[in-house]
Amino acid sequence: MARNAGLAAAQGRYVYFMDPDDLLVENALSVLLPKLLYNSPDILMAGYCRFSDGEDYSSHIRVDQHYSEHIKTGEQAFLEDLSPYECYIWMMLIRRDFLLSNNIFFKPFWYEDTLFCQECFIKAKSVVRTKFQLYVYRLREGSFTSSMNLNKMVDLNSCLSALIDLKDTVPMPKTVKRKLMDNVFSSFSYGIWCISHNATIYEERKKIVSDLKAKIPPSQFMFYGNVKHLFVSFMFRYLPYIYLALRKRC
Repeated sequence: MARNAGLAAAQGRYVYFMDPDDLLVENALSVLLPKLLYNSPDILMAGYCRFSDGEDYSSHIRVDQHYSEHIKTGEQAFLEDLSPYECYIWMMLIRRDFLLSNNIFFKPFWYEDTLFCQECFIKAKSVVRTKFQLYVYRLREGSFTSSMNLNKMVDLNSCLSALIDLKDTVPMPKTVKRKLMDNVFSSFSYGIWCISHNATIYEERKKIVSDLKAKIPPSQFMFYGNVKHLFVSFMFRYLPYIYLALRKRC
C-alpha cells in the first residue's frame, strides 16, 4: 500500500497522512511542529473543519486561532477524544519510531483508518490533544450508504475482526476494552444500517453474514454494554436474517 511504502521510506521524526482531495489550513503546520518537537508525544491530535464540495471553505476556518493543548496518555485520549465515527488519520501527526516499534501499519482493506487510529491510541504512551485547526475536510455529494458494495462490506467485517483481535492480544484496562467493544458495536451497527437501507447490499446479506461469522467466532461476537447491545447480539447470533428484515422495515 502507498501509505505503508511512504512510512517505510520516511526519515523524519513525525509522519502525516492526508487525503488527496482535501486541504491543510494555511500555516497550521508551522504552529504545530514546534509543539511536537517540544513535547515529543507519540501522537498530536488536531482539529479540523468540514466544507461541501464547491463551497468556499475559508468561512469554516477560525480566523483567530489560538493554540492550547491537553497532554494525556494514549488510553485517556482513546476514552475521551477518539470517536468511532471520526477515526480520521489526517487529524494525527504521529512519531515515526512509535509506529515502527509497535509494528503499526495500514491493513489492506477499506476502513483501515478505523483500525489504525484506535490501535495507535491504545498503544500510545503520550498524546497531545489540541483543537487548533489543521485540516479542511471536503464533503463529497452522495451518502456513504449508497456508495457501499459487497467488497466494502466484507472489508468492514475484516476491520471488525481486527479490532476484536486487538482487544484480545493487547494488554489494556477494562475501561479501554469496554470502549473498544462499544466502538466495534458502533461500526457493526453502521454495517447493519447499510445492509438494511441499500437494496443491492440487502440482496447480498447471506454472503456478508457468512463472511462475518467466518472471521469472528460467534462466541466472541457478543456485546454487553446495555440491553440494546444484548438484544442485537442475540438476534444477530441466532436469527440474523430475521433481524435484518426487521431493520429493513424500520
